[in-house]
Amino acid sequence: MNTQTHKLFTAVVMPFILLSLVSCKSDNAGQTDSTSVSRNVQNQSASALFEKPRKATGEVKIKLITNGMDEFWTALDKGMDQTAAELKCQATRQGPSPADSTTQKRIFNDSVIAGADGIGVSPIDAATYAPVIDKAIDKGIPVICFDSDSVKSKRLTYIGTNNYEAGKRAGEEAIRLFPNGGNFVAFSANMTAENSRNRYQGFLDATKGHNIN
Repeated sequence: MNTQTHKLFTAVVMPFILLSLVSCKSDNAGQTDSTSVSRNVQNQSASALFEKPRKATGEVKIKLITNGMDEFWTALDKGMDQTAAELKCQATRQGPSPADSTTQKRIFNDSVIAGADGIGVSPIDAATYAPVIDKAIDKGIPVICFDSDSVKSKRLTYIGTNNYEAGKRAGEEAIRLFPNGGNFVAFSANMTAENSRNRYQGFLDATKGHNIN
């Protein structure tokens, strides 16, 4: 994802991230409807029927946890501040520096202890993050994933790119530009993150047999 695309993504998606988390806190505990019952019916293991959100006391506090603190996330910060002001909630962002899954999970757990009313996270290690997210959900704290998913967790939803398909599209474009093959160098901030691995796998699958390395 290049810088301009990322800025556009965060400008459009940021309101949905905060609105999703704030909306969960304003729902009546125990309330269900046909929409919530049918949520993610095609992949029920990746979602949870969130019936008992913990009620916020005072101003709603939202925590966004990214996979690092580099300038890549500057556009998200601007969107977060603007949307938080519009929704009249408190929203802060934090991430590990340098990027590290253990540190990121500690930040997540600290946010739960500190009383966050909703958490959005871009997990570095999707597999080990599932139980961390599940514990928060079980406490009544809505959690969504953005940028990178944790499919096997109880997270309420994922907002972001289908990274495998994005990688395939990149591979198809590489074939179009270099029909006789060629060598490529790709940059990724963290290849342990599921989104990076999925994009890379999509690229490999698309370019298989086309002499592209």
